[in-house]
Amino acid sequence: MIGPSCWSSRPALSGRLQGRPTCCSSSRLRCWSRSDLARFLRILTIVSAITLPLGLIAGLLGMNVGGVPGTTAPYGFLVVVLLMAAITALEFRYFRRKGLFD
Repeated sequence: MIGPSCWSSRPALSGRLQGRPTCCSSSRLRCWSRSDLARFLRILTIVSAITLPLGLIAGLLGMNVGGVPGTTAPYGFLVVVLLMAAITALEFRYFRRKGLFD
């Protein structure tokens, strides 16, 4: 962790930044506190968990092979889009109830 010696050469900043890490080194990752990094990684994991099923559905239905369900139905595209929106809403609600966005 970067301590007070990092901003000791800047006396104007030392009063305002006391107790806060600053980014004086080349590694910006060292400037993040553990809780900030954990929160960032948790949100990144949630975004990945939400987009993974959507990418799977889009990939399966995007293949150029015969026999894909919904290709001959007049509202097949709308059904798929609504299904993907419902999956996203359900996952978002689940993560919200678990308190993972706090």
